[in-house]
Amino acid sequence: MPKIITVFRIFVASPSDLDEERMLLEEVIRELNLTWPHTLGVSLELIKWETHVIPGAGNYPQEVINKQLPTDYDIFLGMFWSRIGTTTPHSQSGTIEEFESAYQRWQQNPKSIRLMIYFKTTPLSPDNIDTDQLRLLKEFRNSLSEKGILYDTFKGGEEFSQLLRVHLSRQVQELLKPGDIATNPSAAPIAGTPESMVEKSVELPEDEGFLDLIETVVTAS
Repeated sequence: MPKIITVFRIFVASPSDLDEERMLLEEVIRELNLTWPHTLGVSLELIKWETHVIPGAGNYPQEVINKQLPTDYDIFLGMFWSRIGTTTPHSQSGTIEEFESAYQRWQQNPKSIRLMIYFKTTPLSPDNIDTDQLRLLKEFRNSLSEKGILYDTFKGGEEFSQLLRVHLSRQVQELLKPGDIATNPSAAPIAGTPESMVEKSVELPEDEGFLDLIETVVTAS
């Protein structure tokens, strides 16, 4: 029999200095998708410009990107380190423009989207320091508290990967609660998974069991 899989979409936004972290995020999602569809009936889809955008023309490059990227994602994941990004006609950078769009969605309906913001704290080489970018980055970081947004920090790749595993598991756990699933149209069940992909139907475990599973994944990594 086909198995019903609930797909949650994650949009990643970051300036160009976090290519390594973008790849780590992709690896973590690939890792979680090896087990979650079978055990929890959940799959994660990563939305990023590298895979969802093709060359095009518009009033400015970010506009071309905006028109092609889906807007009905469930989780916005923003990452920052040494840069705020390149200025656009409408915002301090393309990344900030993407954040502002997600934040507006949250303001209109807090249950329609989850916001996850991270700042890398690894020291910078003096050759890579742009004082203007750092100033803008600090202003943006301070503005998050005024908006009621709690962010997290990390120093290196392994710490970031572990944070992602735990934080994504908790976000999905919250999204799977009956009160939230109804307000997330993009998290609609998708039928048609071959029977060979799953041994048997399973019920969603209780909170403790779900987190135990994630702790096992973290320990094994």
